[in-house]
Amino acid sequence: MIVKILNKSAAFKGVSYNTSKVEKDKGELMKVQNFGALQGLDHLRPQDYINYLEAQSARSTRTKFPQFHAVISAKGRSHSKEQLTDIAEQWLKGMGYRDQPYLLIFHKDTKNNHIHMVTTRVGKDGRKIPDSYEKIRSYQVLNRVLGIDEIKVALADLKNALLYNFSTRAQFMMILEAQGYALTLSPTDYKISNFGKELAQIPITKVDERIADHQKDKERISQLRAIIEK
Repeated sequence: MIVKILNKSAAFKGVSYNTSKVEKDKGELMKVQNFGALQGLDHLRPQDYINYLEAQSARSTRTKFPQFHAVISAKGRSHSKEQLTDIAEQWLKGMGYRDQPYLLIFHKDTKNNHIHMVTTRVGKDGRKIPDSYEKIRSYQVLNRVLGIDEIKVALADLKNALLYNFSTRAQFMMILEAQGYALTLSPTDYKISNFGKELAQIPITKVDERIADHQKDKERISQLRAIIEK
């Protein structure tokens, strides 16, 4: 499952984009939350939501890009619209948007079920919702919501990486980097990080042992080829 915070915007174009999906039967409005008295009215238009979000955003003159638009996407149809709605609510809470007015719109027009979240970065008190290290926190929060043990997953990926045939340290590093990890080399260890924090370590000697084993395998294969050719 992935989460993506979409580009900043001064206007709330995310509302009209998502409501147009609903109108075309490519999406479904799953939840409208914290819009106050507006939620008691019938036949609301997209512009009604936009006006409300703009009015709250106007409480801050320093926030130039008030729209917060993000999407959480499942693999294929592994998660239903109800499950994604629950995940999105918990994720927004973890990111500091629990009390914000927000819309949750489920999309079904791609091979991967996904849900869009549109709200404002400006709170009712006129303060901006904290956004430091936002992209890193987005995955930390999602993993927590999904009950994923980041360290356990990293150790499993590291174990699998050692099963590959690699002949250089750089090749070993590329195996893990391809899975989203960042590796730093200390005098004695590889430090493996993701989601903004260190998750695992492995001694350099252990990696070098696997490289040496690979070299022995190559030498043995060459010997066998020579014997067969002879």
